[in-house]
This record gives sequence, C-alpha cells and structure tokens, in this order.
Amino acid sequence: MQPFITLIISVFMLSTIQAQKDTLIYVGDPMCSWCYGFSPELDKIKEAFPETAFEMVMGGLRAGGTEKMNELKDFLKGHWQEVQKATNQPFNYAILEQDEVLYDTEPACRAVVTVGKMDVSKQYAYFKAVQSSFYYHNALPNDDDTYVQLAAKMGLDPEKFHKQYRADQTKRIHMPNLN
Repeated sequence: MQPFITLIISVFMLSTIQAQKDTLIYVGDPMCSWCYGFSPELDKIKEAFPETAFEMVMGGLRAGGTEKMNELKDFLKGHWQEVQKATNQPFNYAILEQDEVLYDTEPACRAVVTVGKMDVSKQYAYFKAVQSSFYYHNALPNDDDTYVQLAAKMGLDPEKFHKQYRADQTKRIHMPNLN
C-alpha cells in the first residue's frame, strides 16, 4: 500500500523558471488517511526548508463521493488501522458508526482552498486542523459549521469564510467537474 502514498501525497521540489526559487508543492486531501498519517513528516520537511516557498494543491480523494460510512466502514477501519500502525497518528474510529455521514471529501478540500484564498499563511495549519477534526475529533465532514468554526479558531472572519466557501465560484474553481 505504500506506493499508493506516493500517488496521494505527491510531494515535489520544483524549480520555478521565473523566480529561480525552489517551491515545495504538496498535493493532498485533508480527508486522505495517508495524508493525515504523513503530516508529521511533512512538518519535518517544511522545518528543514524554511526559506522554500510552500504551495498546496487539494486533491479529490472522494470528491463528490456518495457512499455513507455504513457502506465503507469495514474498508475504512482496516485502512485507518494500517495508517495508524505505520505512522502512529491517533485515530478515533467512532465516526465509522455514524451511518448518516457522507464520505465526500470535496467540502474539506474546498474549505482548505477557501482559507488559502483568505490568508495563505494559515492554509497548512487549517489543513491539519481539518484532518484532526475528522480523524481524531470526529467532526462531521459535510457540515459547513465544522469548517466555519475551524476558520474562526484560525482568526479568520467566520462570516467572510462561510460566504466565500459557499460561493459558486469557489466550487467551480476547486472542483469544476462537480458542477
């Protein structure tokens, strides 16, 4: 399963032609369990290269997903246990028992993109907060309030965040194939 990490995580060091500066580009999804497991390692990479520009590109692990936890819980539990064993990241499995929870990663990705547009310096911390809110605190991933509260904790105006998060333009820019 570890080669799969490379596909999902996709961390690249690229040299930009115009500025001749290195940029660390991280492609991930806040609801990807391997991305969650990898976050302590990404922290180390960011700390080792503090002068390197950092950009985030949100993936779409299950963007537009229609499955509910009751359909995926056996698969997810086994998968999450594998990630926990490999990375020592803490998981709370109780959310897997909430059958009404839709496993659609688009709202979480869109929330991270929204924060990046509002204050890019807070985007990575927000990404990690979304991960923790889902995997450890079991916040509902399809509840706008989950993302609004996290944005407020980051010092962002919750009303502005919610308005931008819900805007059709944000939805089209983030995941144009879902509209």
